[in-house]
Amino acid sequence: MASLEGIKDDDLQRLPRASEQRIPRRVDGWRAHLAEAGASPPVHRAVDQYAELTDRSRRRVRELLLEYQGAPQARTAIVFLWGGARGKNPSLAVIGNPRVRSGSGAPWLRAADDHRDAAHTFLWNPRIASDGIEQDSLVAPRAAFEKLWSHPNLSQGLLPGCGTAFGTKLLYWAARCELGFDVPPEHPIPLIYDLRVFESLRALGLAYPSDEGHPTAFTNPQRKMPFATYEAYCRIAYEWSNRLNERVANINHEGLDAFVPDDVEVMLFAVNGVGLRTSQCTDEPATEGSDGGGPEIDEPQVDPSSTGDLDLAAAARVLNALAAAA
Repeated sequence: MASLEGIKDDDLQRLPRASEQRIPRRVDGWRAHLAEAGASPPVHRAVDQYAELTDRSRRRVRELLLEYQGAPQARTAIVFLWGGARGKNPSLAVIGNPRVRSGSGAPWLRAADDHRDAAHTFLWNPRIASDGIEQDSLVAPRAAFEKLWSHPNLSQGLLPGCGTAFGTKLLYWAARCELGFDVPPEHPIPLIYDLRVFESLRALGLAYPSDEGHPTAFTNPQRKMPFATYEAYCRIAYEWSNRLNERVANINHEGLDAFVPDDVEVMLFAVNGVGLRTSQCTDEPATEGSDGGGPEIDEPQVDPSSTGDLDLAAAARVLNALAAAA
């Protein structure tokens, strides 16, 4: 494995951190959709509280999610609001898109009882996030991803109308509510896999061994994605965060917090493929019809402020070094 000696101390200090990532979201337009969907009072309260947040960092959003430990639908609404679309109607891709609506309401708030109960029991059950990781470190993210799309009694997965980009946000927050941000996990954890993350993985030319053993390119999250793709992405982010921590230890840098896998995710998201160099040759990405997708909602329009005051050039340099050393 190649050395990371080329990564500069200054670049390490400038890298984005997941816990402090702030994504401003407007909430106007949500309340009418929630009323139409028949949302419960806790959901309305959660949306109101989110709207009042002055600090919308991931760390603060986690604190809000923990306040609704006994209200899984409210937690789901917070996650979708946090990861929602921008534009004339900020909730369009979350609960108001006619393409993914069921009846007169949003499918994840007005689904049949079997969908709703199965989804929330899975998504917000602490044992899924913690015990699954402890028992089988390599398969935990994949197992979560498979369960999201492969419920035996639900042909469209646990949340009909919810695709990879938003489904993995729910998996991520279910894990992060249990694990917190301050201690690096001992195993890979579920992470967010959206179009911006994919663009960076593709720009780096990264490949992973498929279930059949041959090198495979990462897949557009808007397609039906192989389960192995998500597992490989989560494992790469975990390994790269560990390598960054080794580099920090080698330079004896005091005062620099340990890196966690979602820090790598945020770097991939923020860079969005810009300034990255292809380091490997890969096969073509998997096509529509690969196992493990699920219906997809519109990819959110990302406000430039979602990357915050980040040094994107430093993030790109570090990602290039990590990919070259892999």
